[in-house]
Amino acid sequence: SLAAAVATFRRAAARWGLPEKFYADRGSAYDADGFRKGLAVLGIHRINTRPRNAPAHGKIEAYHRQLQRWFIAELAHQPLRDRAHLQELLDAFLDRVYHEHVHRELKQTARAAFADTLSPRLVSLARLREAFLLESDLKAHPITGEVRVGGTLFLVPKERLFQGRRVRIGLDPEAAHAPFLVLGP
Repeated sequence: SLAAAVATFRRAAARWGLPEKFYADRGSAYDADGFRKGLAVLGIHRINTRPRNAPAHGKIEAYHRQLQRWFIAELAHQPLRDRAHLQELLDAFLDRVYHEHVHRELKQTARAAFADTLSPRLVSLARLREAFLLESDLKAHPITGEVRVGGTLFLVPKERLFQGRRVRIGLDPEAAHAPFLVLGP
């Protein structure tokens, strides 16, 4: 989903910095206008895979095989407390198994190749959040002041006289349940 793609990208960029380029397939989350806009705002060039591109598909398929063999198969034997616990287990798998696997083309592990280096393109958390915000102009109902955002009705403030006028609504893909009113540029 778009929310998962944005959340994952934000966590990675907050930890490691911004990449110069982002390699993605044509999946709906990576091809969504909100995700593409966020990458453009941050100055990241998006590289699309070509259809039936065997080398590109081979890399991601190898990653999926590793996940299936060493992580998902073991989840059946692991009691899970909650989503955060699942994330901790995945992070531990990546750290202890995946990053220690010798890459065929690099002739070394991913940990050795990257050696925990940070990108010189660091970004503030506020800028990272703002880059992926979605904005749209909607008209509030003239009597009730209701605005429909994604199938849910929200009320605009009456004291600001927004009823019956066009309002700018902001939405964070990670918090789609909490749209907000954009009052300035």
